[in-house]
Amino acid sequence: MAAFIPDSELCQACYLVRVCERNRSETITHGKGIIEISHLVNRTDSDFEKLLSVARHFAAGGAKVVLTPKMTRSATFEYDCIYDSLRSTRYDGKCPDLKIGNYWYEH
Repeated sequence: MAAFIPDSELCQACYLVRVCERNRSETITHGKGIIEISHLVNRTDSDFEKLLSVARHFAAGGAKVVLTPKMTRSATFEYDCIYDSLRSTRYDGKCPDLKIGNYWYEH
């Protein structure tokens, strides 16, 4: 799905700033892999430590693991920035907890 990019330079700059903001994350090197934690993830959620433990397990073996946020009625822009690969699948609209490599997982 191609993103809409406006013609005006100012609008293009705003668009890019919004993309950068939504994709911002903390990156942690662990073992042979990496863990990315979206800045939108609530670190006080009851399952955060469990998810981080799962992420460490897979990253130790060399995987790239992304912890993703829970979203309720999120704006299309926000959803697409994080879960774009779920569009046009039976999981469209869902917010899985983890992405390990190219696969999404729900804890």
